[in-house]
Amino acid sequence: MYRNFAHFKWLGIDRGILEIGPSVSLMASKIAEKMGCDPIILIGQDLAYGEDEVTHADGTVHYHDHVPEETRTFRELIVEGNNGRPIKTNEVWYAMLKNFELDIAKFPGTYINATEGGAKIIGAKVMPLQEVIEKYMQESFDSVSILRQYLVPPTNERQQDELRRLGELCQTTNGLLQTTINLCKKATAKIEKLEKKLNKKIAEEGPIQLKDMDPKIFIDTVAELEKIKNHMISDSELFYLFMMHYVQAFLLKKELDLMSIHNKKETQSEQLFLAIGIYQDLFKTMIDLVKIIMKPLTRARESIAKRTGAES
Repeated sequence: MYRNFAHFKWLGIDRGILEIGPSVSLMASKIAEKMGCDPIILIGQDLAYGEDEVTHADGTVHYHDHVPEETRTFRELIVEGNNGRPIKTNEVWYAMLKNFELDIAKFPGTYINATEGGAKIIGAKVMPLQEVIEKYMQESFDSVSILRQYLVPPTNERQQDELRRLGELCQTTNGLLQTTINLCKKATAKIEKLEKKLNKKIAEEGPIQLKDMDPKIFIDTVAELEKIKNHMISDSELFYLFMMHYVQAFLLKKELDLMSIHNKKETQSEQLFLAIGIYQDLFKTMIDLVKIIMKPLTRARESIAKRTGAES
């Protein structure tokens, strides 16, 4: 069973997809839903600051991670607590809380919140843990044996088939990555060509203010760079499935930078020149990122080839 990330779809090995929110507790509850558990009992889901601003239980890894109020970076909110009184939380825990409420609203069974204190999770029935134990936990069962009934391991033949297919996928993806590098090099070559043209112009005509230059000098190059970027990102489903997991945040930042050039520079020539600089950083960084990603992918393909007897 996978989280709904494109990277898992890249594998092409169907194990089912679960829509899971941003915490391990949300993951555990969705797995419990999928396994047919009812009721699902939440414990320790405070999703809020405790007494003395403590965030985690004594003895846990994060117990000593107390952050003074004046240095906290997350926006804080006041929400209703399980005891009906206001309680302080932050935007991260609030997002988790809302994810729980959405999941509970879609669940046909019952959620019980046995957390002692904490923020109220709408849709979950609040019940003390001792009462939950007395009402729902009187029967012993062997959870490991139950899981083993349903978790049938794949046969050796199936494992080998999937490994061979994965090895082929690694090879195909490496080809895509090399194509991506080639596109980026093509883009940087166009920028270098423009630089030489500008240097020649300056050598022949002398220094000139960027704002006074004819924007036509830059327009064609910017259009070509945008075309290469779109081709790299949009023309291959494999790029989306494999690469976006790694580069999405970086590409989004560059898109925002490109959208803001009109607010940073006054003349069209200055705006286009700034855009070219953004493209240059984008393509050069992409080359470095792709080369880093190719190394473990190549190692994985070679390892699979040894295990399956296939040529690498």
